[in-house]
Amino acid sequence: MKKTDLAYIAGLFDGEGCIQIVKQKRPEQRNYRSEYSLRCSLEMANEYLPRLLHMHFGGSLRRRNLPLPRQNQWEWTVRSNVAALFLKDVYPYIILKKGEADVALKFQEAMHTIGVGRKRLTEEETAIREAQHILLSNMKKKT
Repeated sequence: MKKTDLAYIAGLFDGEGCIQIVKQKRPEQRNYRSEYSLRCSLEMANEYLPRLLHMHFGGSLRRRNLPLPRQNQWEWTVRSNVAALFLKDVYPYIILKKGEADVALKFQEAMHTIGVGRKRLTEEETAIREAQHILLSNMKKKT
C-alpha cells in the first residue's frame, strides 16, 4: 500500500477508529479468569474504506443495520497480531491516537513474552495486562 494511502487511512482512523484492549472472562475449570486481546476497528456509513482495509489487512467486515433515523454502518475489525501490524503501518501518520497506539503495541509485544508456555499468567502478569487495559480506557476519556 502506498504511503499516501496509509496517511489517508491513518487520518480517518484517527477520527473514526478505535483501539481497545478487550477484557473477556473465560471459564477455566471451576473459576473464571480474564483474558486480554488487542482490537482495532473502524466504523463508517460509507463501505469503501472498511472494505479496502478488509482486503488489505484481513480481519472481519460486517454491516450493522441501525434503527432509523441513523444510517447503517460498515465495521472492519482486526485483532491481536493483525491489529498490531495495522497499527505499525499507520503509526507514522496517526496523530490523535499515537499514545493509544504506543500502549497497544507494547501490550501486543508483551503477549509474545509474558506467559509463553504456561496455561496461567502470574498475578503480576495479569496486573500488568489489567493496568494496560485501564490505561488505554482512560486515554479515550481524555480525547
